[in-house]
Amino acid sequence: MKTNKLFKNIVWGMTLCGALCTTSCTSFDELNTDPTRMDEVNPGTLLNPILYETSVYNWKRYNSYTYDLMQCAVSTSSTNGVGWWYMTDSEGDGTWTTYYKWINNAKEMMRLTGKLPEASKQPNYDAISLTLQCWLYQILTDAFGDIPMSEACSADEGILAPKFDTQQQVYQQIIDNLKTANELFDKANGLIYNQSGEMLYKTSKGDATGILKWKKFCNSLRLRALLRVIDVPEFNAKQELRTMLTDPATYPVFESNDDAALLAISGTYPEEAPLTRPQDFTSYVQISEFFVNLLKGWNDPRLQVYATQVTLPDQTKDYVGLPSG
Repeated sequence: MKTNKLFKNIVWGMTLCGALCTTSCTSFDELNTDPTRMDEVNPGTLLNPILYETSVYNWKRYNSYTYDLMQCAVSTSSTNGVGWWYMTDSEGDGTWTTYYKWINNAKEMMRLTGKLPEASKQPNYDAISLTLQCWLYQILTDAFGDIPMSEACSADEGILAPKFDTQQQVYQQIIDNLKTANELFDKANGLIYNQSGEMLYKTSKGDATGILKWKKFCNSLRLRALLRVIDVPEFNAKQELRTMLTDPATYPVFESNDDAALLAISGTYPEEAPLTRPQDFTSYVQISEFFVNLLKGWNDPRLQVYATQVTLPDQTKDYVGLPSG
C-alpha cells in the first residue's frame, strides 16, 4: 500500500514537473521575443541602416581626419593626431572595416532578393545594392589602391581570405556594375519593402520620381569613375562618357542640387546627428592660422561665416588662427 502510494506520488510529481517545464518553456519563448523589433529581414530593412551608418561615418571621418589634416582647424586638447601630422599605422583601419561591413550588408540585399520567386523579383533593390557597393568600393580603392572586390564579403562561400584585385580591375568592375545597375532600375515598381520611403530620396512603393533620382545617382557615380580613369587607354573612358552624355534618356545624371545624394536626418534617435551638441563644434578646436591666411588672401566672404573676429592688443579686430604643425 505504501509502495503503491509512493509510486502514485512519483507519477504525479513527474507529471507536474513536465507541465511546469512545458509552461515555462512556452512563457520563456514568448518573453524572449521582443515585440518592438523585427524578427525577419528583407532588402528594405537593410537599406536605411546602410545609408545612415555610412553617411555618419563619412562625416565623422571628415571631421576628425580630413578637416584636421588639411589644416582647416587645430585641436587645442592634444599635440598628437593627424592635425599635428602625427600619423600611426592604424589610421586607415576604421575606413577599411567600416566600408567592408556595409558592403557586406549591401550584398545581403542582393542575396535576399535572389531568394524571391521569379514573379516577385525586385530589381530596384539589386540596382541600389550595386550602386551603394560601387560607391563604397571607389572610396576604398582611392584610399588603399589594390583591394579585395571580386571575392570580398564571401565568407558564406568559404572564402575567408579574399584575393586582392588591382586598382584597374576594381575600377573596371565599378564602371561595369554601375552600367548594370542603370539597366536594372525599374521606375514602375518603386521600393515595395519601404512603404514609408527610404532615407535618401524617400522612395516608396510605386514611386517613379525616387527611382529616377536613384538612377541619376548611379549614373553620376559612373561619370565620376570614368573621369578618374580618362587618361587610361584600356578604359576607353572618353567614348563611354560621350555615350552617356549624348543619351540622357538612357543615362540620366544629376541636373541640380535637387538631385544630390544628400541624406537628411531628424537629429533624434535613431537618426542622431554625428555631433549632437552645439559645443561639439567649438570645444577643444580652433581655426588654423594657415586656413585664416588662405581665406584672407582670397578675400573669401566665407571667412566671416566660418570664424569670429577677436580683439587684438591694439584694440583692432581681426581673424586670428592657431599655428599648427
